Amino acid sequence: HAVGQGNVESLMRMTNLMINGRRFVVVGYGWCGRGMAQYLRSFGGRVSIVEVDPIKNLEAIMDGFRVDSMHNLASWGQFFCTATSRPSVISINEFNMMPNGAILANSGHFPDEINVEALKQLSVKIVKIGQDLEEFELPNGRKLILVAGGQMIELAGTEPKGNSIEAMDLGFMLQALSLELISTKGKPIASATSLISFSVLGRNSCSGGSNNLTVTG
Repeated sequence: HAVGQGNVESLMRMTNLMINGRRFVVVGYGWCGRGMAQYLRSFGGRVSIVEVDPIKNLEAIMDGFRVDSMHNLASWGQFFCTATSRPSVISINEFNMMPNGAILANSGHFPDEINVEALKQLSVKIVKIGQDLEEFELPNGRKLILVAGGQMIELAGTEPKGNSIEAMDLGFMLQALSLELISTKGKPIASATSLISFSVLGRNSCSGGSNNLTVTG
């Protein structure tokens, strides 16, 4: 939810474009991708998903999204956002198939999910059309727009906001409670990824015992 809201807010602020009716391709249906897809759809966007993991692929279908390959969606989308943590998920083949005016952005932690260097080498002309936007003219005459140089859109560009304050509060609270558990637990905790026990959330408070966080169900 936090990443979804932050990404869509960043997109609207940096491009000044409407979402309603626009065709969006979200590449990756992990927590970041699905959050963005849901917020885009709630604003009236037409959203399709690219996802290679069969379980997440099925989850996207069950959530009501069109799911297809990057190859098939490259010529359909008007806006593309990556959220995969994998390099070059959008590259030369896809660039050449995209419609004129297509917008490219990245939500992942690393700026190589869109092959920006390949886009630069492919282009015959590059024009900065705003503080956060670059226009790349391809040999086929079409123009693609890159947002924030391919950096994480939520934390890049003009006045980046990141996640909402409430989301950050919840995240830091969970980290603090987890550290408390590690420091006070009688026996060592294995060095592995572990789920947070509901008892940790239920018995602690956010500030001096006055705002108890209760987990039910």
